[in-house]
Amino acid sequence: MGKPVWVHEQEEANATGEHVEHVSIATLLTMAWRPSVFVWFVQVGAGLKAAKVQRLGAVETFSSGALDAPGRPLAVHTPGHTSGHAALHLPDQGVLVAGDALMTEHALSTTTGPQLLPDFFNTDTAQAHASLELLRPLSADIVIPGHGPAFHGTPNQAVDLGLQHT
Repeated sequence: MGKPVWVHEQEEANATGEHVEHVSIATLLTMAWRPSVFVWFVQVGAGLKAAKVQRLGAVETFSSGALDAPGRPLAVHTPGHTSGHAALHLPDQGVLVAGDALMTEHALSTTTGPQLLPDFFNTDTAQAHASLELLRPLSADIVIPGHGPAFHGTPNQAVDLGLQHT
């Protein structure tokens, strides 16, 4: 309690609930004919009460660049999943925290390894694809996705594999 929550400046409205960017229940219901979506929707929607997301009352914001935090992560604005999605690059540690810009495993995917979230989870899938190019040149040998285990390889390799799955 009393600890600040930091989000990219373009994510503030989403994080506080002023303008929510997430897949709607209606969209999920239109996809429920797919058995994997139906099972996932029942498990996540009913089990975790995902439809009742609690938003933050207030946040602190950052823009791209170095953050005043342990490890001195570099924020990389990677819109597409949401308008303010950001990845964190820790060059001294050789790590890229890609968040939801990439995943390596998800209940709705039949494959494993670097890939993008299914299109209906993105606010702008074309932008999500374009944002991957910002991750490609970063120096790291471990990529930590938003969903699934870490990928042991470079961001360039992860982006190449991710784009092959689209």
